[in-house]
Amino acid sequence: ELVMERVDIFAVTQVVLAILRPLIQNKGLHVENSIPVESMYVHGDVNRLQQVLLNIIGNAVKFTGEGSIRIGSRSYINESGEDMVEIAVTDTGIGFDKDQAEEIFELFIQGDGSVTRPYTGSGLGLAISKRLVELHGGAIYAEPLDRGGACFTLVLKGYSGEERVSQPGPVAADTGTGMFFEEQQAFSGTTGDPEITKPEPEYAVSMPMGSTIMVIDDEPVILRVLEKSLRQWGYNVITASYGDEALEMINSGAVPDLIILDVMLPRMSGFDVCRAVRERFAPHELPVLMLTAKGKSRELQTGFDCGANDYVAKPVERSELHARVQSLISLRHSVQYAHELSIMQHDIDLAHEIQQTVVLREVPDISGVNIAVRYVPADQLGGDYYDIQKIDDHRIAVLIADVSGHGLPAAFICAMLKVTYSMHLENEHVPHKLMKRINESMYNFTDDQFVTAFFALIDLKEKMIYQSSAGQWPLMACSSDGSEVRFVESKGVPFGWVPESNHETDRMEFFKGDRLILFTDGIVELRNADGQMFWTDGIAEMLQNKRGLSCNDFADSVIEKLGSWARHDKFDDDVTLIVIDV
Repeated sequence: ELVMERVDIFAVTQVVLAILRPLIQNKGLHVENSIPVESMYVHGDVNRLQQVLLNIIGNAVKFTGEGSIRIGSRSYINESGEDMVEIAVTDTGIGFDKDQAEEIFELFIQGDGSVTRPYTGSGLGLAISKRLVELHGGAIYAEPLDRGGACFTLVLKGYSGEERVSQPGPVAADTGTGMFFEEQQAFSGTTGDPEITKPEPEYAVSMPMGSTIMVIDDEPVILRVLEKSLRQWGYNVITASYGDEALEMINSGAVPDLIILDVMLPRMSGFDVCRAVRERFAPHELPVLMLTAKGKSRELQTGFDCGANDYVAKPVERSELHARVQSLISLRHSVQYAHELSIMQHDIDLAHEIQQTVVLREVPDISGVNIAVRYVPADQLGGDYYDIQKIDDHRIAVLIADVSGHGLPAAFICAMLKVTYSMHLENEHVPHKLMKRINESMYNFTDDQFVTAFFALIDLKEKMIYQSSAGQWPLMACSSDGSEVRFVESKGVPFGWVPESNHETDRMEFFKGDRLILFTDGIVELRNADGQMFWTDGIAEMLQNKRGLSCNDFADSVIEKLGSWARHDKFDDDVTLIVIDV
């Protein structure tokens, strides 16, 4: 199903080039977007057209070893009197034979069909792109160039009507970009209503008291809804419709506490804006919250590569937006205060505050499963993190992790881990693949620190645990009568050690009535007055001797035992324990 609206082809192309930027730079290609800025519009579905351009331009990058790629456009009126837009992607790559011009748009066909071809791929991309363009009432064709290379041309219907302004309904107003809020009672009006006309950019340099948020979005309705919501929550708001305007405001001294940034902007993409911000400000100095379409995993990864702290997927819910904004504002102020005061104790207090926004607030209610969690932060705050999510009716995802070091740096990495894990878990449930993705995203944020972690996908239907480790202690299982304690030790290096890590997915069967526990090294490495560690033997012994206790009572008994074991009655590191009765 297509969501038709006015689409700025230049802006869509800029986003696609930002996603492909690492590949382009690695090959040393010259890529030119010659589409006129803010003057070439088509009537179409912005997400589907981005998908088509990502395939066409991505193929041009893939099949061009050296040289250049140019994206151009022209508008004209066809024989039926319709406004049309033609987009041409020309490259200096390997090209194809003239008799393949129609064939390459068929399913599972590649230009080079030989067994020894150097390029991989399923041959689906062009076929899907052709069908998507035809759904728009357009056409796509390809031709080889005499000098080498190829030219792919898209023909789409131009947008000649008035700029679309959505009418708010009783629950939500859809702006055509897929963004809405549960509450928009503050919005009312029709086309031309001054409340929803495009606001003039604000260049005020003087910052008002309190936290200030800069919102950058070219959709006037979205801009006004975001502004109203943020002001209702007590924030000062400055707005910009273009990325270059926003950067000019920041350079003039209007530095906010947080930037909310749309990916799809005219003149300058959100990715380019984020890169420009990161040239001046570190992630903790000026956090960036990206707005992106749901399910756009490549956009999310590109956003993080550009330096974004977090993201909110469209459609946006007010409660989620509020929580993300609060967390990033708290992070920014915490780091700022820590630098200003330079007092270690204050650093620790602020780290505790950040940690409270990171840890899971409520354990999910899952039928047939009892879960107890105990998290006791140490005085120095060691950086433990855990997450428990219900994937579907019979699968539970559990992550437990420990950041090396203490204080504010550990809390900051915990916050980034939470965002990265949530992003990748949406699209990947195979443990070793998930761990690999998390490491790739976290590597540039850990500096000289690292993160040990353990992920378990518990399948209640198959009675099987699929697990992977990044240097963390394995999950333990105890039988219902306490006679047996089992575990499978998974191998894997911590996040942040190497840019590309190899992890394994191991399996462990469980039985009805088993008790599963996960824990951080704050438990096993806890020392008593004689310097002895509690170790895994202490946990296994408690599992067997206390098996008759309920899930919650067992968790309490472990914490009580640790308290009596610890020297000086203090924990040297964070203590996290997850108990699951199945």
